[in-house]
Amino acid sequence: MKFGAVNNYKNKIEDEVRWIHSKGFDYIDMTFEPVFSSKIKIGSIKKALQETGLGVIGHISPSLPLAFPLKSIRKAAWEELTKYADLFKELEIKYVTLHPSLQMPLVDIEKKFKYNREMVKKADKIIRDRGMTLILESFFYPFDTPGAFERLLDGLDRVMVHIDIGHCNLAGRNLSGGKDTTEDFFKKFGSRIVHLHFSDNYGKYDSHKAIGDGNIDWERIIEILNDYGYDSTITLEVFTDDRKHLIQSRNKIKEIINKVKKR
Repeated sequence: MKFGAVNNYKNKIEDEVRWIHSKGFDYIDMTFEPVFSSKIKIGSIKKALQETGLGVIGHISPSLPLAFPLKSIRKAAWEELTKYADLFKELEIKYVTLHPSLQMPLVDIEKKFKYNREMVKKADKIIRDRGMTLILESFFYPFDTPGAFERLLDGLDRVMVHIDIGHCNLAGRNLSGGKDTTEDFFKKFGSRIVHLHFSDNYGKYDSHKAIGDGNIDWERIIEILNDYGYDSTITLEVFTDDRKHLIQSRNKIKEIINKVKKR
Protein backbone atom coordinates (compact mmCIF):
# COMPACT_ATOMS: atom_id res chain seq x y z
CA MET A 1 0.00 0.00 0.00
CA LYS A 2 1.24 3.48 -0.86
CA PHE A 3 0.15 6.64 0.95
CA GLY A 4 -0.14 10.11 -0.52
CA ALA A 5 -1.32 13.63 0.26
CA VAL A 6 -3.01 16.40 -1.71
CA ASN A 7 -1.02 19.58 -2.18
CA ASN A 8 -2.28 22.74 -0.49
CA TYR A 9 -3.29 24.71 -3.57
CA LYS A 10 -2.39 28.01 -1.84
CA ASN A 11 1.28 27.05 -1.80
CA LYS A 12 3.68 26.55 -4.69
CA ILE A 13 3.39 22.99 -5.92
CA GLU A 14 7.16 22.49 -5.91
CA ASP A 15 7.24 23.47 -2.21
CA GLU A 16 4.39 21.04 -1.54
CA VAL A 17 6.30 18.26 -3.29
CA ARG A 18 9.24 18.76 -0.94
CA TRP A 19 7.04 19.05 2.15
CA ILE A 20 5.00 15.93 1.36
CA HIS A 21 8.20 13.98 0.68
CA SER A 22 9.75 15.22 3.94
CA LYS A 23 6.81 13.78 5.88
CA GLY A 24 7.34 10.28 4.51
CA PHE A 25 4.53 10.07 1.95
CA ASP A 26 4.99 8.02 -1.22
CA TYR A 27 3.33 10.39 -3.68
CA ILE A 28 1.55 13.70 -4.17
CA ASP A 29 -2.08 13.76 -5.28
CA MET A 30 -1.49 16.82 -7.43
CA THR A 31 -4.38 19.21 -7.97
CA PHE A 32 -4.30 22.23 -10.23
CA GLU A 33 -7.01 24.58 -8.96
CA PRO A 34 -8.32 26.91 -11.70
CA VAL A 35 -7.87 30.17 -9.77
CA PHE A 36 -4.18 29.42 -9.21
CA SER A 37 -3.35 27.50 -12.40
CA SER A 38 -1.68 30.49 -14.08
CA LYS A 39 1.06 30.38 -11.42
CA ILE A 40 2.16 26.81 -12.22
CA LYS A 41 5.86 26.52 -13.06
CA ILE A 42 6.24 23.08 -14.59
CA GLY A 43 10.05 23.23 -14.68
CA SER A 44 10.24 23.89 -10.94
CA ILE A 45 7.77 21.08 -10.24
CA LYS A 46 9.75 18.61 -12.35
CA LYS A 47 12.96 19.59 -10.56
CA ALA A 48 11.36 19.00 -7.14
CA LEU A 49 9.99 15.63 -8.24
CA GLN A 50 13.38 14.57 -9.57
CA GLU A 51 15.11 15.66 -6.36
CA THR A 52 12.69 13.79 -4.10
CA GLY A 53 11.67 10.81 -6.22
CA LEU A 54 8.08 11.44 -5.10
CA GLY A 55 5.34 9.74 -7.12
CA VAL A 56 2.43 11.67 -8.65
CA ILE A 57 -1.27 11.11 -9.29
CA GLY A 58 -3.17 13.80 -11.19
CA HIS A 59 -6.33 15.38 -9.81
CA ILE A 60 -8.69 17.60 -11.82
CA SER A 61 -10.68 20.09 -9.76
CA PRO A 62 -14.42 19.29 -9.44
CA SER A 63 -15.14 23.01 -9.76
CA LEU A 64 -14.52 22.96 -13.52
CA PRO A 65 -17.97 23.23 -15.19
CA LEU A 66 -17.22 20.65 -17.89
CA ALA A 67 -20.88 19.67 -18.35
CA PHE A 68 -22.41 23.12 -17.85
CA PRO A 69 -25.46 23.65 -20.12
CA LEU A 70 -24.03 26.83 -21.66
CA LYS A 71 -21.60 26.01 -24.48
CA SER A 72 -19.36 29.07 -24.03
CA ILE A 73 -18.71 28.14 -20.38
CA ARG A 74 -18.03 24.50 -21.28
CA LYS A 75 -15.53 25.65 -23.92
CA ALA A 76 -13.47 27.59 -21.38
CA ALA A 77 -13.59 24.68 -18.91
CA TRP A 78 -12.38 22.18 -21.52
CA GLU A 79 -9.54 24.50 -22.49
CA GLU A 80 -8.50 24.50 -18.83
CA LEU A 81 -8.72 20.72 -18.56
CA THR A 82 -6.66 20.28 -21.72
CA LYS A 83 -4.00 22.54 -20.23
CA TYR A 84 -3.90 20.33 -17.13
CA ALA A 85 -3.67 17.20 -19.27
CA ASP A 86 -0.66 18.61 -21.11
CA LEU A 87 1.02 19.46 -17.80
CA PHE A 88 0.30 16.02 -16.38
CA LYS A 89 1.74 14.40 -19.50
CA GLU A 90 4.93 16.42 -19.05
CA LEU A 91 5.17 15.07 -15.51
CA GLU A 92 4.77 11.48 -16.83
CA ILE A 93 1.71 10.80 -14.71
CA LYS A 94 -0.12 7.47 -15.07
CA TYR A 95 -3.54 8.16 -13.48
CA VAL A 96 -5.67 11.32 -13.58
CA THR A 97 -8.80 11.70 -11.42
CA LEU A 98 -11.99 13.26 -12.77
CA HIS A 99 -15.17 13.90 -10.76
CA PRO A 100 -18.69 13.66 -12.14
CA SER A 101 -19.91 17.19 -12.74
CA LEU A 102 -22.59 18.78 -10.57
CA GLN A 103 -22.27 22.18 -12.26
CA MET A 104 -25.58 21.85 -14.11
CA PRO A 105 -28.29 24.21 -12.82
CA LEU A 106 -31.91 23.61 -13.89
CA VAL A 107 -31.10 20.24 -15.49
CA ASP A 108 -33.08 17.08 -14.66
CA ILE A 109 -31.49 13.79 -13.54
CA GLU A 110 -31.61 12.08 -16.93
CA LYS A 111 -29.84 14.96 -18.62
CA LYS A 112 -27.28 15.08 -15.83
CA PHE A 113 -26.38 11.48 -16.61
CA LYS A 114 -26.38 12.16 -20.36
CA TYR A 115 -24.12 15.20 -20.08
CA ASN A 116 -21.81 13.46 -17.62
CA ARG A 117 -21.40 10.42 -19.86
CA GLU A 118 -20.46 12.75 -22.69
CA MET A 119 -18.03 14.53 -20.37
CA VAL A 120 -16.34 11.31 -19.22
CA LYS A 121 -16.06 10.04 -22.80
CA LYS A 122 -14.44 13.29 -23.98
CA ALA A 123 -12.08 13.49 -20.98
CA ASP A 124 -11.10 9.84 -21.46
CA LYS A 125 -9.99 10.56 -25.03
CA ILE A 126 -8.01 13.66 -24.03
CA ILE A 127 -6.23 11.77 -21.24
CA ARG A 128 -5.61 8.58 -23.28
CA ASP A 129 -4.29 10.57 -26.24
CA ARG A 130 -1.55 11.74 -23.88
CA GLY A 131 -0.70 8.22 -22.68
CA MET A 132 -2.49 8.39 -19.32
CA THR A 133 -5.48 6.65 -17.75
CA LEU A 134 -8.59 8.44 -16.52
CA ILE A 135 -10.07 7.43 -13.15
CA LEU A 136 -13.56 8.53 -12.13
CA GLU A 137 -14.14 9.41 -8.47
CA SER A 138 -17.26 8.43 -6.53
CA PHE A 139 -18.96 11.69 -5.69
CA PHE A 140 -22.24 13.20 -4.43
CA TYR A 141 -25.83 12.45 -5.40
CA PRO A 142 -26.76 11.36 -8.04
CA PHE A 143 -23.25 10.06 -8.76
CA ASP A 144 -22.66 8.36 -5.41
CA THR A 145 -23.65 4.71 -5.94
CA PRO A 146 -22.29 1.73 -7.90
CA GLY A 147 -25.46 1.78 -10.02
CA ALA A 148 -24.86 5.38 -11.00
CA PHE A 149 -21.28 4.56 -11.94
CA GLU A 150 -22.45 1.66 -14.09
CA ARG A 151 -24.57 4.12 -16.06
CA LEU A 152 -21.71 6.61 -16.40
CA LEU A 153 -19.11 4.02 -17.42
CA ASP A 154 -21.17 1.76 -19.67
CA GLY A 155 -18.99 1.08 -22.71
CA LEU A 156 -16.09 3.12 -21.31
CA ASP A 157 -14.07 0.12 -20.17
CA ARG A 158 -10.71 1.87 -20.15
CA VAL A 159 -11.81 4.35 -17.50
CA MET A 160 -10.83 3.11 -14.05
CA VAL A 161 -12.59 3.80 -10.73
CA HIS A 162 -11.51 5.92 -7.77
CA ILE A 163 -13.42 5.45 -4.50
CA ASP A 164 -13.63 8.25 -1.94
CA ILE A 165 -14.45 6.57 1.37
CA GLY A 166 -15.73 9.83 2.85
CA HIS A 167 -18.20 10.13 -0.02
CA CYS A 168 -19.26 6.52 0.49
CA ASN A 169 -20.18 7.38 4.07
CA LEU A 170 -22.32 10.30 2.90
CA ALA A 171 -24.06 8.16 0.30
CA GLY A 172 -24.81 5.47 2.84
CA ARG A 173 -26.23 7.84 5.44
CA ASN A 174 -28.41 9.73 3.00
CA LEU A 175 -29.63 7.09 0.57
CA SER A 176 -29.06 3.59 1.91
CA GLY A 177 -30.54 3.63 5.40
CA GLY A 178 -27.22 4.17 7.14
CA LYS A 179 -25.26 1.67 5.05
CA ASP A 180 -21.82 2.72 3.88
CA THR A 181 -21.41 1.98 0.16
CA THR A 182 -17.69 1.10 0.10
CA GLU A 183 -18.19 -2.65 -0.12
CA ASP A 184 -20.93 -2.25 -2.72
CA PHE A 185 -18.44 -0.42 -4.95
CA PHE A 186 -15.86 -3.17 -4.50
CA LYS A 187 -18.45 -5.86 -5.24
CA LYS A 188 -19.38 -4.10 -8.47
CA PHE A 189 -16.00 -2.90 -9.73
CA GLY A 190 -13.34 -5.03 -7.96
CA SER A 191 -9.93 -4.73 -9.59
CA ARG A 192 -11.14 -1.77 -11.66
CA ILE A 193 -10.73 0.31 -8.48
CA VAL A 194 -7.17 1.65 -8.63
CA HIS A 195 -7.16 4.59 -6.20
CA LEU A 196 -8.73 5.62 -2.87
CA HIS A 197 -9.26 8.80 -0.87
CA PHE A 198 -9.54 8.58 2.93
CA SER A 199 -11.04 11.24 5.21
CA ASP A 200 -13.55 11.09 8.04
CA ASN A 201 -16.98 12.67 8.55
CA TYR A 202 -20.23 12.11 10.42
CA GLY A 203 -22.30 11.19 7.38
CA LYS A 204 -23.76 14.65 6.75
CA TYR A 205 -21.02 16.78 5.20
CA ASP A 206 -17.85 16.05 3.25
CA SER A 207 -15.88 17.68 6.05
CA HIS A 208 -12.48 16.02 5.38
CA LYS A 209 -11.82 15.41 9.06
CA ALA A 210 -8.89 13.49 10.48
CA ILE A 211 -9.18 9.71 10.64
CA GLY A 212 -11.08 8.82 13.84
CA ASP A 213 -12.82 12.21 14.03
CA GLY A 214 -16.04 10.91 12.50
CA ASN A 215 -18.23 7.82 12.43
CA ILE A 216 -16.56 5.78 9.67
CA ASP A 217 -15.65 2.26 10.80
CA TRP A 218 -12.06 2.21 9.57
CA GLU A 219 -11.34 -1.33 10.73
CA ARG A 220 -14.23 -2.51 8.57
CA ILE A 221 -12.95 -0.43 5.63
CA ILE A 222 -9.52 -2.10 5.90
CA GLU A 223 -11.18 -5.52 6.12
CA ILE A 224 -13.01 -4.77 2.86
CA LEU A 225 -9.74 -3.76 1.17
CA ASN A 226 -8.18 -7.03 2.34
CA ASP A 227 -11.16 -9.08 1.20
CA TYR A 228 -10.91 -7.66 -2.31
CA GLY A 229 -7.12 -7.69 -2.50
CA TYR A 230 -6.71 -3.93 -2.76
CA ASP A 231 -3.04 -2.97 -2.47
CA SER A 232 -2.64 0.27 -4.37
CA THR A 233 -2.69 3.98 -3.47
CA ILE A 234 -4.47 5.72 -0.59
CA THR A 235 -4.54 9.51 -0.39
CA LEU A 236 -5.20 11.02 3.04
CA GLU A 237 -7.49 13.86 1.99
CA VAL A 238 -7.51 15.46 5.45
CA PHE A 239 -8.07 19.22 5.32
CA THR A 240 -7.79 20.68 8.82
CA ASP A 241 -6.10 23.87 10.02
CA ASP A 242 -3.18 21.87 11.43
CA ARG A 243 -1.43 19.54 8.98
CA LYS A 244 -0.24 17.37 11.82
CA HIS A 245 -3.69 15.76 11.56
CA LEU A 246 -2.79 14.61 8.05
CA ILE A 247 0.31 12.80 9.28
CA GLN A 248 -1.48 11.41 12.33
CA SER A 249 -4.25 10.10 10.07
CA ARG A 250 -1.80 8.23 7.86
CA ASN A 251 -0.11 6.72 10.90
CA LYS A 252 -3.46 5.70 12.37
CA ILE A 253 -4.46 3.95 9.15
CA LYS A 254 -1.15 2.09 9.14
CA GLU A 255 -1.83 0.96 12.71
CA ILE A 256 -5.29 -0.26 11.75
CA ILE A 257 -3.87 -2.14 8.76
CA ASN A 258 -1.38 -3.92 11.04
CA LYS A 259 -4.09 -4.64 13.59
CA VAL A 260 -6.42 -6.19 11.01
CA LYS A 261 -3.58 -8.27 9.54
CA LYS A 262 -2.91 -9.88 12.94
CA ARG A 263 -6.45 -11.22 13.29
